Formats: sequence, C-alpha cells, structure tokens
Amino acid sequence: MLGLVFAVVTHADFKRDYGSGVRDYTKGDYGDAITALQKAIDQESRAQEKVRIYGMRYEPYMPYFFLGQAKFKNGDCAGALAAWKESLAQEIIQKQELFSELQANMASCDSMKVDVTKIAQEAQEAIGGLQENIDLFANMESEQLLSSEWTSRWQPELTRARTTVQTLSARLQTAIDETDEAGIRAIQTEAQTASSAITDSQGLAVARVNSIKQSQARDASRQLSEARDALVQAVRKGKAIEIKQGSAQMATLQQQLQTLLAQGESNIDSGSANPKQFRELAQNISNLGRRYILSEQDWQAEQRQLQLAEENAAEAKAAAQRRIPPNALKQAAEAYFAGNYESVVSLSNPDSLKEDRAKVQALLFRAAANHKLYVLSGESDTQARQRSEDDIRAIKRLNRNFSPYIAAFSPGFLELFRQTG
Repeated sequence: MLGLVFAVVTHADFKRDYGSGVRDYTKGDYGDAITALQKAIDQESRAQEKVRIYGMRYEPYMPYFFLGQAKFKNGDCAGALAAWKESLAQEIIQKQELFSELQANMASCDSMKVDVTKIAQEAQEAIGGLQENIDLFANMESEQLLSSEWTSRWQPELTRARTTVQTLSARLQTAIDETDEAGIRAIQTEAQTASSAITDSQGLAVARVNSIKQSQARDASRQLSEARDALVQAVRKGKAIEIKQGSAQMATLQQQLQTLLAQGESNIDSGSANPKQFRELAQNISNLGRRYILSEQDWQAEQRQLQLAEENAAEAKAAAQRRIPPNALKQAAEAYFAGNYESVVSLSNPDSLKEDRAKVQALLFRAAANHKLYVLSGESDTQARQRSEDDIRAIKRLNRNFSPYIAAFSPGFLELFRQTG
C-alpha cells in the first residue's frame, strides 16, 4: 500500500511541476519555468495528448516543447533546439496549434546560428598540431638508450596523448553539429594544452638521452684514464728492471721487453689506444718482465753451478742441481707467464717430480693456470676453479707454511690460495 501511495504521489508531482512550469513560462519567469519543467521531465519524460492537470482540466503534456520555449526566451538557442528536437520526436506537438510557433522559433534560432567554420578549423589545426607532436615523440621509441625505461616511463604518456586526440576529434564533430562555439574553443584550448604537454615530455626524453650519453662518456673517460695509469705503471716497472748480460734467452726477452716498452710509451703519448688496448699492453709488459726475471734467475743458477763445479765438481754439481728447477717445471712456468694457461695444465705433472718443493711449484703453476681459465670463462668454468682448489689443498698438505710469491700471481688467485683450506 505504501508503494502504491508513493507512486500516486510521484505521478501527481510531475503534473504539478508541469503546470507550475507552464504558468511560469506564461508569466515570463523563464528561469523558474525551466527548473519546474525539468523536474517534471525527470519524473515523466513521455509526452501525452491529454492529462488531467487539476480538477476537470485536461491539457496536452508536452514538457520538452515548453522547456524549449523557455530556453528560447532565455536566449539559449542551442538548449532550445535540443528540447524541441525531443518534442518533435514524441509526435504530440505536431497535432497542436503551437506547432507553428515551434517552427517559427526554430527558424529564428537557425538564422542566429553562429558560423563556426573558422573556429572549427582552428580547433582542427590544434588537434593536428597535437598529432604531429605525438608522431615526433613516438619516433623516440627507437632510441636504444631509452629502451630499458620506455615502457614504464614514456609509453603511458604517449598512450594518453593518443587517447586525447581521439576524444577531442569526436567532441569537435559533435560541437560543430551543435554549433557550440564555446565547446569548440574549449576543445582547441585542450588540444593546445595537450600538445604543449607532449612537447615537454619529448624535451624531457631528449634531455634523458643526453644525460645517458654524458654519463657513458664520463665512464669511458674514467676507464681510459684507469687503463692508461695501469700502462704507465707497467712501463715504469718494466724500465726499472736491471738489464744484464746473460743467456741467449735473456737477450731475446730483453729485446721483446724493449719493443713492448716503446709501444707502451708511444700509446701513452699519443692517447690513440682504447682502454682494452692499454690493459692488454700493460699485462703483456708485466708478464714479459716476470719472464725476464725468471730467465735471469735461471741463468744465475747456471753460473753458480759452473762456479761450484770448478771448486768442487761433485759437491757443487749436486748442490747446483738442487737449485735448478726441472725442465718440466721450467716449461710450465714459461707457459704460464706467456699466457698459455691450457699448456700449463697439461705440462704441470707433479707426480713426475721427485722433490716435494718441485711438486709444490708444479702444483702452484697448475692451480694458478686453472684459476686463470676460470676467470677467462667469465667465472662459468666451475670445474677449472675446483681443480685449482684441489691443487692448493695438495700444496698445503706437502708444505703447510708455503705461500706464493706475491708479485708473480694475481690478487684473485692469492686470495683463493689464502681462503682454500
């Protein structure tokens, strides 16, 4: 029963609001008429040929017609035309005498329509400018320096701008159809604002590219400086080696060292080499210097052997033999400092050596060579590292107090030797 009463009351309200709206319109209170008629439409929007307004008075119910009339009188032609269009669609007004008045007023509104051709063209140009800026910004998607951050940082802005173009284009067509001058101008402003925003985003993206390039340039400069410093240090140490008359091998190594030192000084002075060339040349100079020192030590040992042989042939020879490393060990050392690490692994055979100290040295060069192979593999050859650790453990079993010569091996290997139990 409550629902029925509420429905009856609501039904009565639209008639009351409609009657009030028509009276306000008749009195010239167009603003009040618009408010009342809109309330009536909110409750009952369908036109009817006859409704009982009050008492026994029946009248056509044409809220959209009178709403259009009130808006027309109030100077709102666009609103009036929209209301009249709805009234005509309901096909009640056409049967009334007021139909001629509607036609006349519609003609009057049509004659007052603003020519929006020019401002519509300006709005369309603004949208076109936005699209051009979007296309320019989209070209930056191929910039490799932005590839890692394009999807998360820049693509959303590009997507929003493209959506804005589509929305503004659709709104512009509607505004043109309705000769909505204010709406067209608003669309033009929005397009210009969006165009400015996407241009700013492009500027930020360009600035980001430049920033990355500058950072890369600084890194490259730092790497070049560090590599050059390493080469300078290697050349300084190489030149500090005391050159002596000795064996043919010493003479050959001396000549090779002098050639590398000259190349190093030339590269340092010209600055034409890249960081990789600097580092490789520095490493080659250091390795050759170590080979020369080893060769000199071998030669000195040989000289002492000869001297002792003259004084006491038997005893001197035995003592000298103990100081001269076995040929297999010498070959392994030569191969190691020449950078032939795979050869070291195959040449070093500790089991073939009689003395423990020789076995220790053979194990040491093989462990260091396996460690180098592990590093050169990008630390992926874990078997090489395991072999290196196994040899280090064997060394410590033979001589727990033994420690490698620091200047002959890399810091990484020395640290591995220290840590391996």
